[in-house]
Amino acid sequence: KFGEKYECLIYNHCGLSDMDPAPDFKGHCDFLFLNREKMDGPMWTLIILLSLIWILPICQDVEEASIEEIVLDHHVKDSLNIPAAIIRIALRIRKFLTPFYATSCTIVLLLTDSISSKTIILNFLTVGVIFEADNFLAELFFSSRHNEITDWVVMGVDGGASGAARASFFWTRVMGLLCAGILVIVMFFIDERVK
Repeated sequence: KFGEKYECLIYNHCGLSDMDPAPDFKGHCDFLFLNREKMDGPMWTLIILLSLIWILPICQDVEEASIEEIVLDHHVKDSLNIPAAIIRIALRIRKFLTPFYATSCTIVLLLTDSISSKTIILNFLTVGVIFEADNFLAELFFSSRHNEITDWVVMGVDGGASGAARASFFWTRVMGLLCAGILVIVMFFIDERVK
């Protein structure tokens, strides 16, 4: 069902941006074809470098979710707690699904906008800012006293925050690199997908 809706949106966008004189959309999407033609060596270098920088907020968010889940497990272990289970599900969604949603959003932003260095940089920056929005809001609304309390709560966990961060370091980087790889591969082969 979701795939059909996505395909419909692709064909709708390509149909609206079709540059052929015929009113029916057949063949390839002219907008994607022209964007793909503009992507030369420097553009691919920019996309690869920015995708490697772009994974930093993703890795940090996954790492934060891992630490928060460890702290939650420590404080509610061996108890049946429905709100804690709901929070655990939200943290796992944040840890396992959100990076791939961010990847797909970035791909859509890059594909539906005209390809230029400026738009590529701004689209990567947009997704990065959205990923960091929760941290910005926490800095804005919480005092330094709240940070001290959260540090104290995390230090009470067996192994502390550094132990949790070390445990998730490798897998967060793997997930970030996987997202960057998916982004670059989809951008490279998109013209074949929309034919």
